[in-house]
Amino acid sequence: MNPAKKLILIITALLSSMTFMSSCSKNTEAPKAAKAAKASESKQKAVGKTATKKEKASQAANATTVFSDGKNSVNVARDGQYVTLNWQLDATNGKIQKIAILRSATGIAQRTRVAELDPQAATFKDSLPDANAYWYWVRAFTADGKTLDFGPAKVEPDKAGDSYYIDIAGKYKVSVTRTLDMATLAWDFPAGEYKEINIVRNKRPIANPFSSVPTPLLTTLSWKSQSTDPLPEPNSDYWYSFQIILKSGAIVYKGPIKADYVSGSTKKASKK
Repeated sequence: MNPAKKLILIITALLSSMTFMSSCSKNTEAPKAAKAAKASESKQKAVGKTATKKEKASQAANATTVFSDGKNSVNVARDGQYVTLNWQLDATNGKIQKIAILRSATGIAQRTRVAELDPQAATFKDSLPDANAYWYWVRAFTADGKTLDFGPAKVEPDKAGDSYYIDIAGKYKVSVTRTLDMATLAWDFPAGEYKEINIVRNKRPIANPFSSVPTPLLTTLSWKSQSTDPLPEPNSDYWYSFQIILKSGAIVYKGPIKADYVSGSTKKASKK
């Protein structure tokens, strides 16, 4: 055979072999690429599911607690010291004239009124005194004289604790002194507008003297003032409590504070 032809045949064979090997390589790499793409897609889905789970867990940690009877609902959400309430009340309950927010540390009794709001109100932000769990109700006062309570909705304890909680009542200064037959009350509250400041007197220290809506000894709008109170029984002890209703509707309580004898006597004046 002619050497030139023989060389051409060898080159042709080598080229054919290389083409075949390249084809085999491509046929092998294609499934690998498809498999890698599928694995990447699966990984992305897994990451997405993990993110969704984390988001749901986060939402669960900050989820609102809901009360609902089908027509009326109360939602509460806690952020440390503060609790945000939102509610929807059925208009067929009667024309609502006023709304009050009640809070309890037990969920059963000892409900404290923490806000008095206009009838169109649908949200309120409360400040808690400590990190414990609390229960809330929304109370509607209707035109026919009825009161309707919706709740309770519970907020869980603040696991971070109350080390950084602000003492809201500490900003409201009250001094109560007495002589044998006269008590002198002086108060100095943060400057601002108030809806009402109510003062009651009791012969024993009552934790929540305003729960039964007593007749106030004095009602005023003065945020800085003083008043004297003739004592009905000079030889008896007396305690005074303040209910401070802010323009926002939030209520701050101060007391009970014992009326102690003025300086120079056997007892010191009581200041809080």
